[in-house]
This record gives sequence, structure tokens and C-alpha cells, in this order.
Amino acid sequence: MTATPAPDPLAELRVATALDAATRVQLEETLERFSRERYTRASWQAYGGERDGYSAAIWRSMADLGWLSLGLPESVGGMGAAIRDLVPVFCAAGRALWREPLLQVLGEACGALLALPPCEARDHLLSEVACGGRRLVYARPAPGSTLTARQRPKDLSGYAIRGHVAQLTAAASCTDLMVPVPSDAGMKTSLFAVVRTAHGLRMTTFPTLDGRVAAAVDFNSTPAYCVGAGDPIAGAYRRSVILAAAECCGLMQAVAAATVRHLRDRRQFGQALAQFQVLQHRMAEMHTQERESTAHVWTVARAYDERDPGLDRRLLRLRVQSAKAARYLTQQAIQLHGAMGMTDELPIGDYYKRALTLSAVYLRPDEALDELAANWNQNPDVASPPFSTAT
Repeated sequence: MTATPAPDPLAELRVATALDAATRVQLEETLERFSRERYTRASWQAYGGERDGYSAAIWRSMADLGWLSLGLPESVGGMGAAIRDLVPVFCAAGRALWREPLLQVLGEACGALLALPPCEARDHLLSEVACGGRRLVYARPAPGSTLTARQRPKDLSGYAIRGHVAQLTAAASCTDLMVPVPSDAGMKTSLFAVVRTAHGLRMTTFPTLDGRVAAAVDFNSTPAYCVGAGDPIAGAYRRSVILAAAECCGLMQAVAAATVRHLRDRRQFGQALAQFQVLQHRMAEMHTQERESTAHVWTVARAYDERDPGLDRRLLRLRVQSAKAARYLTQQAIQLHGAMGMTDELPIGDYYKRALTLSAVYLRPDEALDELAANWNQNPDVASPPFSTAT
């Protein structure tokens, strides 16, 4: 009697996106082929040596393939506003360590713009992103930052921004900066657009741990125009957390697959390392954490699309699980590869550095866990404790 295959717990979530099932499969196949052909190890190293830290030609190719229009409303030239359509793209980015600033543009910047009421300026910027005409970078304010905007004399639509932002990845190669500035009343936050070449804008570039190029940005009465007012900070946060977690899932899939291949190829005491039970247990744990994290990303992405009122709490849990699972898998991969794990010939160490960067910049699991604990202590009857065996 033939055994019935176990159902895929992620199938329903994946099919329930704005893309139909056939289109989604085609997209995933195209993404894998693109990475295989355009993102070899040698290509990855060569792209890192370019001026912007990534390939402008690759970015144009992504725009031509329509990937930059995923997750954006049809009214601005996108293919639909469901963030679930972007999850396969960011998983592919994690698997192949894409250097392009997808997270900064499609995550933070678009998240900030989509949190504003529709208007001509907002829709124009989003349509430019969808066609690849502009690369927008969100100037994420650090705690205690003092970004200010004042209206320019005799200019009803123009403003001047002052302040400092310590670290913006891909800022040096962007076309525009999206700068959130709280209003004096504190009720709403206005989002301002600053052209990269604007007078009074100074950038100091430096390399990041994961091989990207970041910049410290100073605004010295820099000309800007107001796109709109709303809650761009929350919009950028929610969207970027989901997509950063999706990228973590992709890199976990890559390191787990690479480690399985290594253990099957390497031999000790006359047999493959994959035959040792203790190593099988470690691989099983790696696989379990990757699958749990992937399922979690799809679930939270659906909650985002359906405007679940409990989304913010779900995001806190996602931050903790994704960051800790990605760090665990990459550390295990390095150990199981032995001394080869941190050599330049293998990408395992680069996956680890990328996981650390995503954790420190976007996911911040320790802060999320503290907030979960504080919320549970305040209202334990309705909130489950912030503990998970997956993390």
C-alpha cells in the first residue's frame, strides 16, 4: 500500500496571495534561475567591488522583470498591494545573498509611503519605484535623533531639513531620501523627500559588516518637499520586519542545504559525516527551525495584508524567532563545515554576517522580547507568554 504524502503546511498560505498558484510557481523558478545565472560566487564578489556596492545592471534587470512592482498597488503601476507577493523575492535574495538594496527600497521606503494617504506626490514616487526609475532610501531616525523641518521663506511648498542620521545603507547610491519628521503637535509625522544631490546634504560612506555600503547623513538646511503626513515610521517598520524575516528564511535555506551537501561529501572513519547520528540530530534541528520560521513569515505576511489588529504583537514574535533561528543556523553551519566555514572560498561566513546585520538593524530580537514580556506582565489574561520552543 502506497503511503500518502504528508500535506505541506505552507501550501494554503502560499496559494492565498494576489498571484495565482501557476504564476507564483513561475516566479519562484525565475528567481532561482536568475540567481544561478547572475549570482555565482565570483559575480557576488565582483558586484561588491563596484562603486555602489552592488550592480546597477542587476537592478535594471530586476525592474525589467517586474519584481520591483510586486507588493505595490495597481494604481501606481504595481501588480497588487499584497506583501505576500514579495516574500518569494526576498527569500531568493537571502538564498543568493543579493546585494541590491531591495529591503531599503521596497521595504522601508515603500512602507513609509504606503502609510500616507494617497496623493499625487506619493503616487508619483511609488510609480517611479515600480518602473525602476528611482531608488528611494528611508532615513530611519535613531533614538534621540533631532530631525527638524521648517518652511522656507516665501515658498509654500518648500522646506529645509536639519539633523543627522548615523547609518543608512545604500544612501550614497539612491536618487532620493525619505525623511520622517514629527510635527510640533506630535499627532502625525510628515514624510519629506530630499533629492540625493540637494544642497546642504553631506554623506560619509563606510562599509558594513555584510559587505554593503552605508553612509552617515547630515542635513544642513537641505531643501525638501513634503510628500504627506501620516504614520510613515510605523509603515516602514512593519513592512521591513516582514521582508527582513523573509530574507532570513532564504539564507537559512541556503546554509542548511550547503551543510547537508558538505556532510554527505566529507568522510570520516570510512563513512560520510551525514551517517553520524549526532550530526543528523543537529541537521534535524536546523531544518525544524527553518521551516517554523518560514511558516511564521507567511502567516504574519497574511496578517499584514488582511490588516489584522494584532499585527504588531505578531511582528514582535516574528522578530525574535527569525533573528535567533538565522543566527543559530548560520553558527551551526560554520561549526559543521569546520575551519572551512569562515574562509573566503565558501559563502557560509557571509551568510552569518548578513544574518547578524539583519538582526541588528531590522529585527532587534532582544528589544522585541523585552516588549513582549512587558506587554504580558501588564495584561497576562489576554496575552500569551513571550516564549517559544522555536527560539
